[in-house]
Amino acid sequence: MLPILIATSVILGAVLAYLLWVRDWDHWAKKGVPSPKPSFPYGNVKPIFDGKKTFGDFFDDIIKEWPEEPVIGFYSFFKPMLLLNDPDIINSVVVTNFPKFVDGAFELSSADSLFLNTSFWLKGHKAWKEAKSRFTPSFTSSKQKSMVPTMIDSVQRHFNYALSQKGTDPAEVFQAIKLMLNDSILRIAFSIEVDLIKEAKDADSQYKQLLDGDLFVDRQDIHLLFCTSHLASWYFKIRKLRLMSEERHNFYVEFINSCVEARKKSLEQRNDILQSIIAVEKEAVSEGKRAFTREEWASNMLTVMVDSTETAALVLKFILFAVAQNTKEQEKLRSELLKAGSSITDFDYDKIATIRRLDMVINESLRLYSPVLALGKICVETTKIGDVVVEKGTKVFIPISSLHMNPKYHEDPTKFNPERFEDMKSIRSCTFMPFGEGPRACLGQRYALLVLKVLLVQILLTYEVSLEDGYEGPLEFNKMSPFIAALKEEPKWKFTMLK
Repeated sequence: MLPILIATSVILGAVLAYLLWVRDWDHWAKKGVPSPKPSFPYGNVKPIFDGKKTFGDFFDDIIKEWPEEPVIGFYSFFKPMLLLNDPDIINSVVVTNFPKFVDGAFELSSADSLFLNTSFWLKGHKAWKEAKSRFTPSFTSSKQKSMVPTMIDSVQRHFNYALSQKGTDPAEVFQAIKLMLNDSILRIAFSIEVDLIKEAKDADSQYKQLLDGDLFVDRQDIHLLFCTSHLASWYFKIRKLRLMSEERHNFYVEFINSCVEARKKSLEQRNDILQSIIAVEKEAVSEGKRAFTREEWASNMLTVMVDSTETAALVLKFILFAVAQNTKEQEKLRSELLKAGSSITDFDYDKIATIRRLDMVINESLRLYSPVLALGKICVETTKIGDVVVEKGTKVFIPISSLHMNPKYHEDPTKFNPERFEDMKSIRSCTFMPFGEGPRACLGQRYALLVLKVLLVQILLTYEVSLEDGYEGPLEFNKMSPFIAALKEEPKWKFTMLK
């Protein structure tokens, strides 16, 4: 009798669990919102968790099924979520009704406290606004202008060294890029002058964590983290997954705070990003607010360092691939650059800003190869999106890569055509948003674009960029990086010295 009771209890428990799991799977049907049919237990997101599709691929498939629908529902396990498929609705979420969608959908555990305190991940309007105010003074036009001589000196130094070695070896070129990006931000953010060429050869260098290895933990863990943090935060919180290794976390905390403490102790006044944030902190304390904690200091500066190195290096590869595949467009851009100067030392902030084709080529590359495939937001207050009532706590997603490749907004979208960005006013709002849009757009985008322009000028005045014979692409992306574009394999680059 007892075994029968136990078996019956198990069966009833399983049935009850199943019914609770699927009870909201008619959520979007009740609201008249189309959605693909969910299946147990994943709902609709199994291809993402299996590593067969990125967020971009997944959203592309949904949009192809309902191309004219402004919003489309889907289910992540037992949670209803919403995909936005109309630029006007997207604009209402990221701009018009921004306070109701102020928080990002990407959640982190307490193990990643450094990232939790950055402007990208901070939750709540007040906390995010305070974080943004710390950086605004560092990226004004006058500040940007003062950064360019440092960038030019750095790019010249590191490429001259590369040319003295095997100057056309792709490994040397990309090493020069990596060293330049790190050297520039060390000087511009901290006023640190160090020979990174020498440090890169020293196995015991204190800068090893900056120059070697990945910022994040291994790819398998990153895949699980990005999937669960967006789509199954309940599992993510149980596992306490982390984005950055503990070793790298500790390095950034100690390195950044040693710079902060040394600067405060010396009372030196420098024209760098660190000094700007110290001034913001000093003003806050004078108004009766508390000083920043060690982790807040590390988070503040980490945002600048990651955007200006990791993200910029990835985007630069996308741009170089685009011009390598489109030699006529590469020649057009080089011709424009040569009108302004024959060497990087002929350029300054104003001259770079006047070369419109530089912006056009970068924008078109970012449209074809968006570094972030989608953006997620959390509805923090029940509201309407179009004709649909969206309850507090619902996650909504903006399919950036799908928008960029939609022929409704970008004619012949697979073609590399910088001319489409000749007049930015012709680009419909929220159909091109590689750095996000609205108040929570990427804070570091102005710096990243500026350093990319300096690097492109140097590279295109030094080399013809192409791909090895027999290698045509296209770029293949790693499905195990579902949220951020990551190359499956390195393209077969070829750099030929210009005569």
